[in-house]
Order: sequence, then C-alpha cells, then structure tokens
Amino acid sequence: MRGLKWWMRLVGSLYVTLFVLAALLRVPIEAEGPPGTLQRAAGGDPLARFAVDTWVTLGLEFGAVGVALLLASRQADRARALLLAPLCMEVAGIFADIYKVARGYTTPAPFVWVIIHALIIVTGLRLLRQPFAASRTSLAVQT
Repeated sequence: MRGLKWWMRLVGSLYVTLFVLAALLRVPIEAEGPPGTLQRAAGGDPLARFAVDTWVTLGLEFGAVGVALLLASRQADRARALLLAPLCMEVAGIFADIYKVARGYTTPAPFVWVIIHALIIVTGLRLLRQPFAASRTSLAVQT
C-alpha cells in the first residue's frame, strides 16, 4: 500500500495548498473572477463579498479533506474508504470546469484543472482496485 500512502500524501498536500491559495491568498478570485472583485469586497459590495466568502468556504473544505488525507496516510491500508471523498470531489471538479467553459470562461484554468482532476481520479481508482489482501499480507510480513 505504499502507492496509496503516497497518493494520499500528494493529494492531501495539493488540497492543503488549495486551501491556502483559495481561503488565505485568494488567488482563484484574482485569476478567474471579475477584475476588482477583492477591492469591491473590501469596500463592502455584498455581491463581491459573497464571491470571496464562497471561495473561502471552498478552500476550507479542501483543507479539511487534505488534512484528513495526510493524517490517514499513516495507516493508508485502513483508510481506503477515505479515497472516495477526493475522488468524488474531483469528478465534481470536472463538471464545475465544464460548466465554467460552457458559461464562457476563457482563462486556461478550467482546462488545466480538468487534466489535474483526471490524473487524480485515474491514479486513485487504480490504487483502489489493488487487492486489499495484498496490503494485509505485507502487514503480516512486517510484524
């Protein structure tokens, strides 16, 4: 289950990074949002504040799942079910990016993210399909 452990650590680290970028640094708002959104939010514009709050909330969700993955990676063989959360989040991410493109977003971000989502999904599914008995055998050998 070495691959599973490292997958959980890499995806968990990515999610914690997304938390920092979205909730603290607010990079996605600057990259994808209308120009001046952060300044308008700081000035009290309720719609701009809603956009910022939505990204902060999304960042917190990514952070929570990322921390869970990092903590669970220490016993990855016992935390296989946890992979379903980020895999489902990644499928939702693909739909969100397709939605953005359909709505006229022209930044490269949605296109890049579809590739990242797909990589996470494919590698995660491959790891989930590995037989669980193999991880039990390796644990028995170690003890």
